[in-house]
Amino acid sequence: MRHGPRALPASARVRAMFAQTTQNWWWTAHPAAR
Repeated sequence: MRHGPRALPASARVRAMFAQTTQNWWWTAHPAAR
């Protein structure tokens, strides 16, 4: 894993995408958990 000028934005974008996907999956798999 490289630490450079474009490493932060890329990882941040991946993190956001992963979080969104996990959230969507969670709410879809556990609708009663709200």
